[in-house]
Amino acid sequence: MHFVFLGSVDIVARVLQDPRVRATVNMQPNTGYTALHDVCLHKDETKATSIIHILLQAGGNAALTSKHGQTPLDLIRHRHPPPHAASTLLKQALAEAKKASLLVKARCLAVAANSSAVAPSC
Repeated sequence: MHFVFLGSVDIVARVLQDPRVRATVNMQPNTGYTALHDVCLHKDETKATSIIHILLQAGGNAALTSKHGQTPLDLIRHRHPPPHAASTLLKQALAEAKKASLLVKARCLAVAANSSAVAPSC
């Protein structure tokens, strides 16, 4: 998270190659901010957009909220002016997550329609 906040694109990419670090990409310390939240506070849109892309590729969850109920996209929207590229990337990630969620629900409904047993995750 330190390198994310500093905007060190190369170091973030290198560090996230380690599966142990990658597994903590959605960790929320005291503030409730994930690494995605932190990078959305970065002033350099080019660096922020690159790091957002890296974090999303590593499994970063754009839908997680902070202790104050803010998503990373909320943080970007409240910046003046809001960075366009980073905002677009996060919106795409949220849309993909919603599609994936809808696919899981559709599969569960299909299983339920064809069977009397429904998987517990449904």
